[in-house]
Amino acid sequence: MSLEAFLADCPPCPPSLPASLAAFLAKHRSPADAADHGDPGSASNRLSRPLAVVTSGGTTVPLERRCVRFIDNFSEGRRGALSAERLLAAGYAVVFLTRAGSAQPFSSGMEPAEALPGLLELAADGSVQVRPSRQPDLGPLLAKSEAARRAGALLTLPFTTLFDYLTYLKAIADAVAPYGPQAMYDVHAVVANVLDTRKDTVVVVTKGQDGAGPKAHRIDRATQEEHIEDQLVATIAQMHRDFADQMQDR
Repeated sequence: MSLEAFLADCPPCPPSLPASLAAFLAKHRSPADAADHGDPGSASNRLSRPLAVVTSGGTTVPLERRCVRFIDNFSEGRRGALSAERLLAAGYAVVFLTRAGSAQPFSSGMEPAEALPGLLELAADGSVQVRPSRQPDLGPLLAKSEAARRAGALLTLPFTTLFDYLTYLKAIADAVAPYGPQAMYDVHAVVANVLDTRKDTVVVVTKGQDGAGPKAHRIDRATQEEHIEDQLVATIAQMHRDFADQMQDR
């Protein structure tokens, strides 16, 4: 079965999704190119900041059309969430395609199952406030989250099934296609863990250029004080810049 035939047989994505993507991208259009109105045929479509599409978390695969049983490819999505954080800090606009219920950007200071009473408390006047013991952890995360919200730099799209994932990804690819090499989607990078060293070593696999085939890039954490995602994002961002430069030279 071809990909087109498979997607045609999938449940359709929400009708509001293309409009949400278009509105998000419009926020980051270069002012000089606003007159193009996102015309896919325009050679002058430009973004005011680079764009990354991050997919994170596992998928469920229904075993019947009217689903009773399914296979769940489980992933907490922590690497994707941290990578999205680092990309936002590096100046990217981020489309975050995430499994519903998995880790989210700016939540690294909280455990997924952490109860609200462990984070919040009632003040004397009846208002709700963050517990003083948690403020050193949560304060910086909330500040970064608010900065991303004010900039309109993060679009979160939750999915559950493999069909959701693929139809959403197709809609995202169609939406970012007019922006060419500025959209990191063209890098097609897949991040893989190395057995039990997932916090110290990862492998980034890209499609390669000019038909050279897949290429693997090993990344090792330099110090214990940093997250492997810091080097991961720095490496992918440099690959993106190199790719964009190559496309402009053609």
